[in-house]
Amino acid sequence: MEKSEKMLEGDLLFKRIVEMVELHYLLQPFNVYTYLGKDGLVRFDDQHFIGDRNKYAITVISYFLQR
Repeated sequence: MEKSEKMLEGDLLFKRIVEMVELHYLLQPFNVYTYLGKDGLVRFDDQHFIGDRNKYAITVISYFLQR
């Protein structure tokens, strides 16, 4: 793997980490936690969810539409 490919891979990982942290703070009122899966995608843990599921869905959808 070339150096430029490693940089792109690192940039993508950094972007995912930023996304995970932003979503973590955004979803705290719903008691939903975020983490990076083994595939590098942001995952949600809503086992202890509190609140309105509709507001939760709108919050997540709005976040991704604004990006």
